[in-house]
Amino acid sequence: MDRTRRQSGGWTAIEALATIMILGMLLGGLGIAQWRMGEFNAVQHARRQCVAAAQAQIESLAARGKGMDGSDARRLWPGVSVAVEQSPGGGQWQGLTLVRATGSTEAKGRPVRVSLARYLPAERAQP
Repeated sequence: MDRTRRQSGGWTAIEALATIMILGMLLGGLGIAQWRMGEFNAVQHARRQCVAAAQAQIESLAARGKGMDGSDARRLWPGVSVAVEQSPGGGQWQGLTLVRATGSTEAKGRPVRVSLARYLPAERAQP
């Protein structure tokens, strides 16, 4: 009769080990997800910097007729390089100049490159 009345008051070793393993896997997955999210955020931040630098170059050409100084761009967006290309418009864009600004940098070892384009009056699009 003693055996039927006796109940276990705690966990067995196997139950405790299984619980610890499940918690370890969950924490490991959470750590990996956080690490990947950090990489994603770094790439997105670099992409926003490239967009801002390229857009500033195009807006400077549109407003002042000349691009930003290289020192200003390096100060505002360190590590971002911007290349500006111009070509004459054709067809319905005849008489305008296509200005393409490409910002590029690296984030977490990945190259990030953003290209923006805009048609400007030919007299405004001077390098």
